[in-house]
Amino acid sequence: MVIDDLADRQHDCDLLLDQNYGSSAERYRGLVAADCTQCHGPEYALLKPVYAERRAQLPARDGQARRVLLYFGGGADAANLTRLAVQAFQAPELAPVELDIVVGASYDRQSSLEELAALRGNTSIHRRLPDLVDLMVKADLAIGAGGATTWERCCMGLPTIVISIAENQRPSCEALSSNGMIDYLGHFDQVTSELIRHHVLSLQKNAESLRDLSERGLKLVDGDGVLKVTKAMIYPKST
Repeated sequence: MVIDDLADRQHDCDLLLDQNYGSSAERYRGLVAADCTQCHGPEYALLKPVYAERRAQLPARDGQARRVLLYFGGGADAANLTRLAVQAFQAPELAPVELDIVVGASYDRQSSLEELAALRGNTSIHRRLPDLVDLMVKADLAIGAGGATTWERCCMGLPTIVISIAENQRPSCEALSSNGMIDYLGHFDQVTSELIRHHVLSLQKNAESLRDLSERGLKLVDGDGVLKVTKAMIYPKST
């Protein structure tokens, strides 16, 4: 089995998984054998079972944005988008919003972030969490990067403002945005705190948009990707 999302090299495999939105067998024409079983799209996203379990108990989103989750991956966040996003919430009109910030073990600006969080108030910083499911259940809106966490947020029906942090995230983010699945701001070098603030305020005023983002995400990812891929491994077929 091969897991890929670039489609830029040949693979000698029996099963190919590309869980990106918009992926298809056409992308891998000539890159895998004709009899290779292929699994494409977020329905095959490899999520921890806890996401499907908690999703089943999730109440419908009410379209409000009282609590926001910030997470830009488990790495060092080289562009420091975490701080940029927190700065967006310094505006007085966003002061009532409760912020949950999650940073990776290699994030090396902890002290500076703690000072900013203390200055703002109503802000919690989390580190070394086993998963994000509890915070996703509590949140009304997320701000974060593209990538695998996108499928976790969709599975939990969590509306998200997305900033791509790698070139290979752009196509999927653009496709998701064009189909109303996420609110995509663009690549990290194009985004400012003012732009983030503008989009948060806009969504706060539009409960219907938040509910729509939630419903579309729920329909896209059901959290059973591991079971579906396992089935494809046991019962190979063209998918």
